[in-house]
Amino acid sequence: MLLDGQRIAPGNNSGNFVDLSLIPLSAIDRIEVMPDGASAIYGSDAVGGVVNIILRHDIEGGETGLRFGSVTKGSRHDIQAGQVLGHDWGTGSAMLIYNFDKVTALTANARDYTAQTTKEPFDLLPEQQIQSVVLTAQQNVVSAVQLFGDGTFSHRNGQSDLTYFGVSYHEPQSINSYTATAGARGDVSDAIKFELSSNYGSSHTQSQVSLLSSGGELTADSSVGTNVISANAKLDGTLATLPTGFALFAAGGQYRRETYSYQDHLSGSNAFADSRNVIAGFVEARVPLVGPYGSESQASALELELADRFERYSDFGNTNNPKVGLIWRALPGLKIRGSYGTSFVAPLLSELNPIPSQVAALPGSLFGVGESASLVVFGGNPNLKPQKSRNWAFGVTGILKK
Repeated sequence: MLLDGQRIAPGNNSGNFVDLSLIPLSAIDRIEVMPDGASAIYGSDAVGGVVNIILRHDIEGGETGLRFGSVTKGSRHDIQAGQVLGHDWGTGSAMLIYNFDKVTALTANARDYTAQTTKEPFDLLPEQQIQSVVLTAQQNVVSAVQLFGDGTFSHRNGQSDLTYFGVSYHEPQSINSYTATAGARGDVSDAIKFELSSNYGSSHTQSQVSLLSSGGELTADSSVGTNVISANAKLDGTLATLPTGFALFAAGGQYRRETYSYQDHLSGSNAFADSRNVIAGFVEARVPLVGPYGSESQASALELELADRFERYSDFGNTNNPKVGLIWRALPGLKIRGSYGTSFVAPLLSELNPIPSQVAALPGSLFGVGESASLVVFGGNPNLKPQKSRNWAFGVTGILKK
């Protein structure tokens, strides 16, 4: 998951996913999706593909948005308000966005299929409130160089009441997420461009569980923090002009540091922190093998895609992942593509935690008649190794015309 081509610090107690709802819709220009495994370009965590959220940079003036939604049965409602301000002064531009979103809970008694079978209190959907701020700016300093930067801050707090096996719990949670990027881009020549950037991302999650039947006694109180810091360099443009068209390329390098920390505030000894450093270099190329049909302005009829990425992990050593693909535009409006590549997935830092996150006693009746009770240990394993895979992809895209 990328924001303007930069990694976002993952959230949640395990640091294993990016919460897209923290990014205001009014700040998004478009979303680019690469459905194939993309470890050859973006690294380990792109094994299943890439989603790149592109922010808006061309707003002139202001936009105000208000929204109210409710349900036909129950007290759940959603209130949203947002303000966008932007200005373009010719040699640069800036944008500021604020968004507020508050949603109330949907209780079990508001739905017929749970009203009679679920003991209250029980929230089918939690109450939550999100506030987000996005700031972007870019400025041309000379004719061929542009400075750019952006920053985001999001705060989510929510709470839910749940009842399990006759015991009622109150579960509040809060998340703070930050990103900041600064860099420069420009022209090396008429055919080649460069980009240098540094990126910081951070996510902090605070979770609690308290017993409603015991006057709010805390049974769980933990905090999790994740951070991603990177420095990036990239060149891209036209490698050569062939009789079949332009051969395009991109090459670059990255240094990245990832950290994860967990703290159990009810047990001072139950804490875990880990980090890793990653050094990477990548190259990709698109070579036209067969020229366009008819007009030279059309895309090539057959293109070869090549990519390779080398990474050195401070905790798992080296990995190299190539990718090769073909794009065939068999007819106007019909595109057939296929690719083969390898991928490498390093374990999440949270998955290396040797301290069990939970030990649960489960009755034998859950496993079958006559089975004995069991203790189930949930948690990580410091002996985990990376996963490796081979990926094949095939796709057809067509436009039907009458």
